Amino acid sequence: MNRAFTISFDFEGRTYLAFASMNTKGSDVVYSVRLYDEKLHRIVPTGSISYNSQRPLCPHSLTHPMATRLFTCINEAVDGHSRMYKSR
Repeated sequence: MNRAFTISFDFEGRTYLAFASMNTKGSDVVYSVRLYDEKLHRIVPTGSISYNSQRPLCPHSLTHPMATRLFTCINEAVDGHSRMYKSR
């Protein structure tokens, strides 16, 4: 199953919007998040993050000191959206 949606998350005192998609592969879900605010590109140079539900960890390619905190905010927003969608 493929789904696309927008997420909103707070990071460093600001609210950001991002485009997210999820792709189910067996029991695993792969999430892709595209960040449109260029201020975040100093932390995520490519402007996008992909990760899976089995290991929702900050990708090793993100080496900026604030990458883990940003990833946590994004993951919480995606997780919140997924829980809301499942409860419908």
